Amino acid sequence: MVLYFAEKVKPFKTKLNKLLFYADFLHFRKTCFSISGLTYQAIQKGPVPKNYDWLFDNTMEKKLVKILLHDYGNYMGEQFVPAEGSVFDEELFTASELKAMQIVANAFNNDTVNGIVNKSHEEDAWADNIDCFNTISYDYGFGLKYPANGN
Repeated sequence: MVLYFAEKVKPFKTKLNKLLFYADFLHFRKTCFSISGLTYQAIQKGPVPKNYDWLFDNTMEKKLVKILLHDYGNYMGEQFVPAEGSVFDEELFTASELKAMQIVANAFNNDTVNGIVNKSHEEDAWADNIDCFNTISYDYGFGLKYPANGN
């Protein structure tokens, strides 16, 4: 999934976390199964996979993705792009998983990081769990507000 979004969207870390969340929860809404099996939790900037740094480190160690650093003066932005020679393998995913990832990539491709963060903050999945940085139940997938065309 990380490589898919690195190829299609080339997101920064915060946006990538939201893309993973939306793809997993959208797929759960349609099939009652997530794509990744990851556990998500609510943090200040929205829903994220638990231990997401490990996930991203793992994809870099396997040379699936690389991170381009962008200096914005007061912080460094981390953009995920495919590693040289790395190609997404559709055979690892079902048709419904690919469709969910495609819907999410298309729906949020042009959103800024702040745009997708703000949308994720409208989700009950985040709002109901942020006070204690709780784990987010996949049942919240049934009430997703975004993507609008993800019915």
